[in-house]
Amino acid sequence: SAGLSLLLPPAVPGLKFDQEIMNLQSQGVDGAIIIGPTPLRKQVVSLIDNCGIPVVCADSYSAFTQASTVDRDNVTSMKIGVEHLVTQGHSRIMYFGSSPVYQCFVDRMRAFCEVKQDNDLPVDENTVRILEADRVPNLLKEVLSRDARHTAIVCADEPFGIVAWHTITS
Repeated sequence: SAGLSLLLPPAVPGLKFDQEIMNLQSQGVDGAIIIGPTPLRKQVVSLIDNCGIPVVCADSYSAFTQASTVDRDNVTSMKIGVEHLVTQGHSRIMYFGSSPVYQCFVDRMRAFCEVKQDNDLPVDENTVRILEADRVPNLLKEVLSRDARHTAIVCADEPFGIVAWHTITS
């Protein structure tokens, strides 16, 4: 009997994941979905291309074109979130994010800026901060100590959000 396989790539790529891809067809699987950022090593790409069954990578990297992919809509998600803040009366909204080396960060930052511009809100070095997550606590404390402080902080991803939350609540 044929079936579907669901694979979760390991945080640290290893032989077991590679072996699982190689063994899919021999296990009677006629399709696979790989969930999460897929290791983009040449060997993994080659295994996906040559495993003999259709493979879809969900929530992978959008630049990963060697297999069919389904990705989050980072642009729409960010726009909906920031538009919500604007409709709630926030006009001093700040963005914290890491260097936009991955497409998801480019998309999120672009969408943040577009919503602010569409609402005639400033987009400058005071409202968009690109930094490492470990610098968030000090910068956030400084930002929150200003007289005309920001009323909302938007974080590019979960690690930034967690650091910001701990800083604000401590």
